[in-house]
Amino acid sequence: MDLKNDKYYGTLLPQHDKSPKLVILSLGAGVQSSTMALMAAEGHIKPMPDCAIFADTGYEPPGVYEYLDWLEKQLPFPRIPSDEGKHP
Repeated sequence: MDLKNDKYYGTLLPQHDKSPKLVILSLGAGVQSSTMALMAAEGHIKPMPDCAIFADTGYEPPGVYEYLDWLEKQLPFPRIPSDEGKHP
């Protein structure tokens, strides 16, 4: 299959519908979602997310929160925590 001829190649959403969309990146702080966030920030993945949501369980190691603080400074879109957990 030749993906370059696919009508959705290089996009996350079909572009035929021009109505406004809210684009949310699910951020787990792992390799895959962090890479997607950084690629989107550099314009390699379109459309640009409106925000990233991190579901905070409150039981992550301190290094994860330090990494998320660093990552958030690299992104042109906000990281919205779902902080029902114990992290302050």
